[in-house]
Amino acid sequence: MFWHTVTKSNSANKISGALFLLCILLLPLVAIFLAEHLRYIYLGVTTNETAKWDYIRYLFENRLLYRVDTENGCRYVIANETGYTTLSGTEVDVREPKLVHSWKDLQNIYDKGFISNLVERIFPKAL
Repeated sequence: MFWHTVTKSNSANKISGALFLLCILLLPLVAIFLAEHLRYIYLGVTTNETAKWDYIRYLFENRLLYRVDTENGCRYVIANETGYTTLSGTEVDVREPKLVHSWKDLQNIYDKGFISNLVERIFPKAL
């Protein structure tokens, strides 16, 4: 009956009906997009970082990722044949590296908890 009303009435109803159908068709896509980004906020990562986390997973699964504690916090290095490099590829000399075994050993400085991350996304701080 809805489609009959839309197609057999005036042009304003046809346009409204077409827009309504377009909204109905796009609703699942928008819902999936929203759910994905709420998940990223929960995890404390950006869309770009999710691709980088795959590389980090590869490194610690192959026992190549190490954590080095410094006076300014910690940093992560990759073991190779000649020593250690930073994640950007610069050779470094490290003392007492600790093997990263799992996600629990990693520190994400951007993860402030779901509520704080959500508030920061809704009300971003000025640069």
